[in-house]
Amino acid sequence: MNRWLLPHAIPLRDERGALDRGIVIPAGFSHTDVPMKTKHILEELREAAAGFGLEVRMEKGNFRGGRCKIADEEIIVLNKQHLPEAQLVVLANSLRGLPIDDIFLKPTVRAAVEEVWRQHEPAELYEADDTE
Repeated sequence: MNRWLLPHAIPLRDERGALDRGIVIPAGFSHTDVPMKTKHILEELREAAAGFGLEVRMEKGNFRGGRCKIADEEIIVLNKQHLPEAQLVVLANSLRGLPIDDIFLKPTVRAAVEEVWRQHEPAELYEADDTE
C-alpha cells in the first residue's frame, strides 16, 4: 500500500484490475462516488486558495512548504519535488482556518481535506493544560 495515500482510503482498481494508487477516496464513500486523482484534487484546492486571494507557488528546494507571508502578500508554497499526496497534505493544512464551508468544493475534494485535517490535528489540541 502506498504510504502517501490517506489512511482508511478505499483502494480502487482500474479497468485491468491493477491497483490505482493515485486515487484518494476516504472511507465511507461508495464505489459509485466519482473518484478523483490526487493531482485533480490539488487543482481544485489551488482554485479554492485563489478564491481566498492566496497564490499557490510550486518551488524546488529543501523545505516542506505551507502558508507564509512575503512582502505583505500571503502565499502557499508547495515543494515541486514532493509527491502529489504530500503536496495535498501541505495545501489542505494551509487552508485550515479559512472559511472553506463558505465555498463550493466537490464532495471528494472536501472529504480529502477533512480527512487530512483529522489526521493532522494542530499541535495545540494535544498540549497538556498547565493551568491546573
